[in-house]
Amino acid sequence: MKYINKLSLVILLFVTIAQGCKKDENLNYFEGGTASVLSTTLANNSALLLSNATKDDVLFDLSWTNPNYKFTTGISSQNVQYSIEIDSAGKNFNSSKKKVITPDPTYTLKRSVKVGEMN
Repeated sequence: MKYINKLSLVILLFVTIAQGCKKDENLNYFEGGTASVLSTTLANNSALLLSNATKDDVLFDLSWTNPNYKFTTGISSQNVQYSIEIDSAGKNFNSSKKKVITPDPTYTLKRSVKVGEMN
């Protein structure tokens, strides 16, 4: 009889502890947004000229639209980080000469690329 009482007490204690461990969370879910659109503008409105003498000049500007990501806590696109990959035509971003550009600060919607970065 003592064994059954002890076993009942252990089971009751376990059930009480298990019921007391309720996890209260505020989950954040993605609810949608729009596709970001990338556009480019040549700095001098002419051909891309790569020269060591002009390595500090801006070659072109990249800009993209805000995707307006919607979460259950509201609209937030503040923590979106973009990486822009540039490669030779037909290499499908597998070339050893592929260039990866990360905007600084990382949460902006525009990036200027200098001639020296592309050389």
